[in-house]
Amino acid sequence: MTLSEWLNDLEQRHPTEIDLGLERVRLVFDRLQLTDSMPYCIVVGGTNGKGSTLKAIENGLSSVGLRIGTYTSPHLYRFNERICLQGKEVGDQTLVDAFDVVERARGDISLTYFEFTTLAAFVVFSNAFRAGELDAIICEVGLGGRLDAVNVLDGDLSLVTSIGLDHQDWLGNTIEEIAREKAGIFRPSKLGLVGETFPNSILNELIAVGYSLSIYGEDFGITHKGDCRFEFFTGSKLVLLDPCQQSSLPKNNLCLAMQACIIALEAKEGGELTPKTLDRCAKAISKTQVPGRLQQVSEEPVIIFDVAHNEAAAQFLADYLSNKHLGRKVRAVFSCLKDKDIRAIVRIMSPFISEWFIAPLKGSRAMSVEAIENELSFVGAQVRSFDDLSDAFAAASDVGCSQDAMVLAFGSFYVLESLGERILVE
Repeated sequence: MTLSEWLNDLEQRHPTEIDLGLERVRLVFDRLQLTDSMPYCIVVGGTNGKGSTLKAIENGLSSVGLRIGTYTSPHLYRFNERICLQGKEVGDQTLVDAFDVVERARGDISLTYFEFTTLAAFVVFSNAFRAGELDAIICEVGLGGRLDAVNVLDGDLSLVTSIGLDHQDWLGNTIEEIAREKAGIFRPSKLGLVGETFPNSILNELIAVGYSLSIYGEDFGITHKGDCRFEFFTGSKLVLLDPCQQSSLPKNNLCLAMQACIIALEAKEGGELTPKTLDRCAKAISKTQVPGRLQQVSEEPVIIFDVAHNEAAAQFLADYLSNKHLGRKVRAVFSCLKDKDIRAIVRIMSPFISEWFIAPLKGSRAMSVEAIENELSFVGAQVRSFDDLSDAFAAASDVGCSQDAMVLAFGSFYVLESLGERILVE
């Protein structure tokens, strides 16, 4: 089968799209016998900031010569984005070969699309490592942590970027419940990094049973900051991070990436890093940009794509608009999944948006246009509805051109995927 045929087949195999649990995927992982043929592994979890933190870590480690593999999800434009070796998407044939290996190993065990493709990523990484072409891998958790397929790997270093309310149907209805699920990627014998919004109650639980954690704001973080540049500290080390004009990522994410790079490099090199290595790593992290995160894809009109799809991400996006585009009319191209807290998203974003252009996503998890219209009506929003996101985007862009307004496409990864041919993947 071709890659396209494989992906179409995998989408239809398992009875449910999301089926959390490690029993089935661990059985196949054990059959693949990959445990002893995997490189140094960093696992990245959290509610928001996983992809950008992963990219910043990749940039930092690559800048000092390490050969890195990355696994992320979902993709924006094509499936190959999910699995990269040394910064390049793997080819179709490499993926097909890995799928064949997983297919032979699974036997009669049913796997979800995500479980199957995650195992295929591990096969790709194992092959590259055994061929002497890979030094480390960075893997992004898909949903939650404890029961996510990525968690069959025992990460040498695991980190949780942030905790917020999202995916409550699977992870729980409180910050504490969600934090427990995401903390499932930590291992008692390995170091874990914790971002700025992790609840103290769960931190104390983990520390009480012997987990070794490095905590943002205590063990590492910011000592001094100006308008956009800031000084990062960890132990006695001080490093300047300067994302001015180059990165709009949260400082929490950049600090987590810097700390992860220092730990990984010291583990690989067996000692303290030189100032030159630290500086090179910091400069690479400071330049991190991620497709789909505050990504400006056009100047006339100004068009920004962002994957913000929950309350915390919407707040970060609103803060960005307030700081960079206050007073400018914004036309929003929007849709979301029905398990999202659309009321919170609309409440945060509506003060900045003069008109909403909405359309449905595809699939059973999509929120209906009627439900979106209903939520927008509560804030008296001006709304135009369409059958297709491409039509909504075209209409918003036409208005943007004629009225010097900014166009913002957001609400879900799947919004940007639907507009894939318009995304400038750099």
